[in-house]
Amino acid sequence: MIKHYLKVAFRNLLKYKTQTVISVLGLAIGLAFFIYGLHWLNYETSYDSFYPEAERSYLVYTQDENNKVGYFRQVILAANENPADVVKSE
Repeated sequence: MIKHYLKVAFRNLLKYKTQTVISVLGLAIGLAFFIYGLHWLNYETSYDSFYPEAERSYLVYTQDENNKVGYFRQVILAANENPADVVKSE
């Protein structure tokens, strides 16, 4: 029975060539974007995970008030520190 289903499917693929090309291209593009999204998610969630206490590491965006230039800096906290207090004191 499966052999029959595959035979019918293959015949339909040959019969409707334009629809087949559009479907296969859409599937390929969608799969490529999905894999890229998974790769990006993995990169973002593993950022600076090599530090011993990576869960206590924060990336802070700071903007200079004089020349309006922003930059990122990393703040690593001790076990009992509050992130807001550390950023305010610096």
